[in-house]
Amino acid sequence: MDHSYSSSASSSRHHKHHKSSRHSREHRHSRRSRSRSRSRSPKRYSSSYGQHEKPRREYEIEIEALQEENRDLRMQIEQLHVMTTQSNVARVQAESQAAHWEHETGRINASYQECSKVLRALRQGVDEIESDKQRYMDEAMKAKKERDIADATSDNFRQQMEVVSERNTALVKKCEGYVEENKNLKEKIAKAEEEFKTLRPALAKLEADRDSLKELNRATMDEVALLREKTKAWQAEKKELERQLLRKEALAAVERKTANSPGSGVVLAGEMEIKQLETIIDSLHAHYEMRFQMLEQQLNEIAIPEEMDPEPIEFDEARAAELLASPEPAPNSNGVEAESQDRIEETAADNITG
Repeated sequence: MDHSYSSSASSSRHHKHHKSSRHSREHRHSRRSRSRSRSRSPKRYSSSYGQHEKPRREYEIEIEALQEENRDLRMQIEQLHVMTTQSNVARVQAESQAAHWEHETGRINASYQECSKVLRALRQGVDEIESDKQRYMDEAMKAKKERDIADATSDNFRQQMEVVSERNTALVKKCEGYVEENKNLKEKIAKAEEEFKTLRPALAKLEADRDSLKELNRATMDEVALLREKTKAWQAEKKELERQLLRKEALAAVERKTANSPGSGVVLAGEMEIKQLETIIDSLHAHYEMRFQMLEQQLNEIAIPEEMDPEPIEFDEARAAELLASPEPAPNSNGVEAESQDRIEETAADNITG
């Protein structure tokens, strides 16, 4: 019922408002025309009748305008009464709506409070989510850095593996070469063992020759020792002979001063003996020096250590055969020369003792 009343009131209000708006437009039009007539009338009056006189027609027009304005004002008053009534009706409706909206506002406020609580809870959840998000982002950055480090380490390991692979390839090639060399060495060892088997009788013969050479070396060393003893004795005799020669030269010098004396023949004989002794000493010295050098050369050629390692099998067979074929050096190979040397030594000794 309130709805039907409000709809009828609104329709009547709309009709009256339309009518009042039409009258108000007419009233405004009449007022504009009157104001134009007022604005033009003084000029016409001043031009025709003077400044303080108005024509009758103008007063009539003004009266009609005032009457029209009065009617308009009455219509406006009626319209205002209608509008007041409508306003009261609208106020009642507004109060009813206000009560309704107050109820709705209370409900909305309650909903707002609930929504605020939910929003605060959601905001707290959002803050927690933001905190978790930041933590996850930090963990993601840390994981990214660790992944970058792992990638760099992997690249380094990959490069090292490439280097190791290249090195292994080179080592494989070297190993293949060593295997081939080892195979060749094994073949050479097999050949050497075969040759060793064939050379074992020759080695036994060489060992026997070595034993005989050891005996020969031992005898030669004994002879060298004897010659060294003789050399020492000869050096002592040489010093004694030199001393005696000096003494005899001194005596000869004294005797030369008395050359006109009857004993000049004896002095000449002594000088001849001295020269003969010097010649004998020089020949003996040259003989023993040559003999000693020859023995040392032979020792250097056939010297073999006492403890010889039986493992080495390389031996100069030609040199061994030459040494075995050479005659054994004898200290007195020439008998005549030895006898003459002995005779010379005896003569020198007699002269020295005499």
